[in-house]
Amino acid sequence: MASLPSSSLTAGPGSPLVFKAPVGEAYDTLREVLVKRGWAEFASRTHNPHEWNLCWRYPFTDGTKYKFCCKRLQRVNHYEKTSGICKKDSLTRNLRRMQNVYHRTYGFYPETYIFPRDLRRFETDFKARQKAGDPDNLWICKPADGSQGTDIYLLDSLDDLEYTGSTVVQKYLLKPYLIAGYKFDLRVYVLVESFRPLNVYLYREGLVRFSAEKYDLDDLDNPFAHLTNSSINKHSDTYNISKETVGKGCKWTLTKFFEHMRRKGADVERIWLRIQDLVLLTLLPIVHAVPAMPSCFELFGFDIILDNNLKPWLLEVNASPSISVKGSVDSKVKVPLLNDTLDVLGWDVHSYPPEEMKEQHVYNEAKAKQSRSSNIDSIIYADGGFRIADRRSRGRDYKKVKSKVQSRWQRSRPSSPQPRLLVRRWSSLGTSGHSRCAVPLQSTNDVSKTN
Repeated sequence: MASLPSSSLTAGPGSPLVFKAPVGEAYDTLREVLVKRGWAEFASRTHNPHEWNLCWRYPFTDGTKYKFCCKRLQRVNHYEKTSGICKKDSLTRNLRRMQNVYHRTYGFYPETYIFPRDLRRFETDFKARQKAGDPDNLWICKPADGSQGTDIYLLDSLDDLEYTGSTVVQKYLLKPYLIAGYKFDLRVYVLVESFRPLNVYLYREGLVRFSAEKYDLDDLDNPFAHLTNSSINKHSDTYNISKETVGKGCKWTLTKFFEHMRRKGADVERIWLRIQDLVLLTLLPIVHAVPAMPSCFELFGFDIILDNNLKPWLLEVNASPSISVKGSVDSKVKVPLLNDTLDVLGWDVHSYPPEEMKEQHVYNEAKAKQSRSSNIDSIIYADGGFRIADRRSRGRDYKKVKSKVQSRWQRSRPSSPQPRLLVRRWSSLGTSGHSRCAVPLQSTNDVSKTN
């Protein structure tokens, strides 16, 4: 995605919608998408403390102060207590509890132990398998709160066991489905617009991330053959080499993957439906725990792997999936993802901006002027706008401020030379029951929303 001039990223008082985002390269794409849509980034010198419409914050930080934000005016990208599925140890505890009750229904999550809590039990089970000569005794160790493939290793001997802090040890999938000998996983994007009631959207595009080298069980120490994290595989010597079927790099779009699978004769509709079931069942354990925060939404990244029978297995759930663009595949997926997410949240180009949001900004500006001037007596709403009564000229219409605010919105209102279809790729899984969405194939161009 082409970078915007630095001057266009500067917040100004003439921008109708304001966003707050963390500093860093990881959020540059989000900034560019929002600025192109006519937004301005929050700046303390030009905006009041509460004059923002979108707050994109880090996960797992205290968000109680956002509990009473107005849903129609301000949105925050994280709920409280979603760590129940986004931290690997918490995900394991929740899904293990569901497996004890619903058994095979939750059979999409591999056998997993939490260290140090389950250390003794794991050692006993490992030795029992070893004594019985069970070949399926290979495990993968991952830090509970790790990301980007750091400190992950394969374990086939208790002598190699090392960990610091909370760690999960998960049964390694020995027979994954391979494409031209390369291992891969799927990054599926899920938007939860509300937990109460549960309102879930599944994005009909995503990423397929390949290992940089062919899968090889005789080389367990080679991360480029067993891990699919792009942050790791980009360091491989084969990363930029054109590989059989996969091509250069290590990423496909989800659409390309399903087209490939359809040509191979796979039942792609069945695979996609099973992924939808997996998503909904994974969310259910935390629905009761997440507090009611109407202004919040959550964008999850589900990492899913297919075995040689094309059964989806859940690896982990990311609370803050990467939205940075590092290549053409990322650009095809993440830029539309952000645009369509904003559309779902109500900031679509066809009704931009909501009238009550406009009125709230007028009110905030008038209130700020009141606090800065002892001459202003009161703020009155009348005739579709706010009027400020002045002690020195009581009853005089405050036309200058009113006309200035209206011209701000008209001047800064974003234009769309080619209007896009609202919610282009998000498909609702429904607020109850099992609604279905179409498989992400090339022929799928519009939204299929069912409730």
